Amino acid sequence: MIWPMPNLFTQRNFSIHRKNNRYSPYIRNTYTPSQYTPPMPSFFHEGDSLHANTAPKKDLLKTHAPSLDLLSIKKAALTFRAINHPLRQEMIRMIDSKGHATVTELFVEMRLEQSVASQHLAILRRALLVKKIRDGKFMYYKLNLERLELLNKMVTDLLK
Repeated sequence: MIWPMPNLFTQRNFSIHRKNNRYSPYIRNTYTPSQYTPPMPSFFHEGDSLHANTAPKKDLLKTHAPSLDLLSIKKAALTFRAINHPLRQEMIRMIDSKGHATVTELFVEMRLEQSVASQHLAILRRALLVKKIRDGKFMYYKLNLERLELLNKMVTDLLK
């Protein structure tokens, strides 16, 4: 049964008041919650703890997903955001095809500005998807295969 919502826009429940030099509608809440009882959503079943006489279980997240704290979620989001860009995906493919590459090789072959290539490599480096190796005056970028394997495993587990 759908419960009727009380009519809030009667003359005594609706008034105009002045706010920020403008007139705006202001609705006074003159009904009590007992007058309106919304129906329970269809995803609740009789055996759920909301309907049972037992108290609901608390702190289930600590036992079932202990690594879902704020810092871990931010790190995972940084990694997913880093790999979710077409230029960075192309950079990863180019580094993979060569084994390692410098910024100069990347921006020349991809026809980018040097600053753009450096910024995208910095994002990949912060997400630990590439490693940098210094050889004299050259900085070579190499894929962090352990991190990419872990990312691949996480994505396949999410899509199951």
